[in-house]
Amino acid sequence: MNKEQLQFFYDEIMGMFGWEDGDTASGVDPLLWAKKQIRDKDAKLAQLRAENERLVNTLNEWGESYKKIINDGGCSDEQHCSCVPVLRAELAAANKAVDEARELITKVSEKTGRHSRDPLTHASNIIEDNADAASAWLTAHPAKEGGE
Repeated sequence: MNKEQLQFFYDEIMGMFGWEDGDTASGVDPLLWAKKQIRDKDAKLAQLRAENERLVNTLNEWGESYKKIINDGGCSDEQHCSCVPVLRAELAAANKAVDEARELITKVSEKTGRHSRDPLTHASNIIEDNADAASAWLTAHPAKEGGE
């Protein structure tokens, strides 16, 4: 390889890193500059590989969850997406909390003797009369984050 060819390769490689012909006049050592560019690009590549691995793992988890739901027969009543079993579990938990609240309202109304045809008025009367019991129930049944 002759000097002209070497210069061509040098210019091409340095150009790929963003080196400009006029940069030599700035007093920057081109070799040190190129090594820094390589280190910076290696660091960025490592960062991107780690992010890629995280995303692939997340995608694989979603895929496994979907496969599990499909392999378990999905939802027997009709075709649904894979989120339906999760939503049904959340609905069941909410229904259980409502049933517990109804039981509390019934117990307290039996103790107080106050009744109303309107359930909201009835519940309001009970809560007014039994603020401590209502507060205790709310403390024992806090709202959970994420609907769980």
